[in-house]
Amino acid sequence: MRFSVFLVASTLLGCPSADKSADTSAGAVDTAGGDSGSANWWEVDDTGEGYIEDTGKTDDGKPDDDGGKESEDGWSGYIFTESWTGAVEFLYSADDGSVACEMSFTLTDITEAEDCSDCAFAVSAVFGDVEVITDTGVCDEFLALEGVSRGVGQGLSVLAEYEGVTYYDLLINEDGESWVDGDGYSAVVDSEAGEVWVFGAKGK
Repeated sequence: MRFSVFLVASTLLGCPSADKSADTSAGAVDTAGGDSGSANWWEVDDTGEGYIEDTGKTDDGKPDDDGGKESEDGWSGYIFTESWTGAVEFLYSADDGSVACEMSFTLTDITEAEDCSDCAFAVSAVFGDVEVITDTGVCDEFLALEGVSRGVGQGLSVLAEYEGVTYYDLLINEDGESWVDGDGYSAVVDSEAGEVWVFGAKGK
């Protein structure tokens, strides 16, 4: 997953007050950056546009990466905690390794969610404007998300700590009622552009 989205952070915050709405005109963080030959998937870019990059590599003491397979498949997102602006990107490959679907959504109507008892903090957000980068005919499932509301939260269980960043489990709410394990990662980091919450899941 080469996504720049929801971190390097020193401390976790609770959610900002819910009266801060997302600025939908804000530019999305570059989700394709990074040197995939050197970074681990949990590493954070030092350019000020915090991102987590999945390179399919493993390293002792770091989160396992599916046996080191060379897959970038998955989704990733980010939210700036001061402006409450963000985006989510999806990237999936064909059997031959070529990109089959790559697209991103602006996140809008980001508000605090208070119904996740297993979350340190959580939000609900609506998938807004979509940008399709590559579609070989398999993006329909994700295109259908436009205008749909989803919940995402940072859990209480630590997955790993690496270079000063603590990664937690991810919870998601897809039906508006139940929070379930998102089988992903969540962290908060400081960047030159401000504090960023990053999250995502591989192969989902």
